Amino acid sequence: MPSTLSILVDVFPREERAKAIGIPLGMVVGGWLLENFWWGTAFLINLPVVIGALVFGRFLVPESRDPEARKIDLIGATISMFALTVLIYTIIEAPEKGWLDPITLAGFALVAIASAAFVRYELGQEHPMLDVRVFKNARLSSGSLAMAIMSMSMLAAMFLLTQYLQFVQGYSPLDTGIRLVPMAVGFMFGAPMSAMLVGRIGTKWTVTVGMLILAAAVMGLSGLDVNTAYWVAGVSLFFFGMGGANTMALGIGIFGSILNSLYASNITSAVVDLSSDGSAMARNSIGARSKRPRT
Repeated sequence: MPSTLSILVDVFPREERAKAIGIPLGMVVGGWLLENFWWGTAFLINLPVVIGALVFGRFLVPESRDPEARKIDLIGATISMFALTVLIYTIIEAPEKGWLDPITLAGFALVAIASAAFVRYELGQEHPMLDVRVFKNARLSSGSLAMAIMSMSMLAAMFLLTQYLQFVQGYSPLDTGIRLVPMAVGFMFGAPMSAMLVGRIGTKWTVTVGMLILAAAVMGLSGLDVNTAYWVAGVSLFFFGMGGANTMALGIGIFGSILNSLYASNITSAVVDLSSDGSAMARNSIGARSKRPRT
């Protein structure tokens, strides 16, 4: 995502960036492939896209090398990747093993230790991969937090709504991809609006407005159930994208695990209740037959 956005900002003029960022081809193409071909094609389609991007990027993307480029902080990168890998693995496995399972707790403890080691190592480097001291700047810290919340919410919404639209509402993969398009449309409307708002009310209030719109959209999505009409989700997705675009002046793992935990607990209760009802009906049926007069 960072490298993609940096290229778009460098190549496209300001008035065209919203279109370049917001074109919703991926969701629709992915849905079409899943509906008509083997599920693996949704991944294989990226191969010609990547090859095309490398070839055309070589000739079309202008050079933007840092004249004072520094050495890559390999140790810092290794520590951060290790911490992130353990965190994702622990979160994904937690619903099955249990959130209070010793392995899960050990995983979170290892993440905390690795994160502390990363911070300490970076503070001692002349050219760190990430100078953690920059987060003393309140504007940077709050902006980074807003971006993290927005990214997690967006990925969670796309991941969970895909399950909802297909398995609850009964839409096909292609229809599901089409019904996620309002989010991208919201981005296309919200991106140019954010530039206008920043000029009028400043970055702080623009991000605040975006977060409020995002919160309202999430509240709208939280009320979805089996009988909810699609337009409720569609309108919420549009404002979700609009709020996200203004907020943008790790995600599936966390919310997927939360969904998995809730689903597991609720399905267990439902099965127990169904078994109890079935046993009671069976007992009543046996009792009724035993009381019938024999002929």
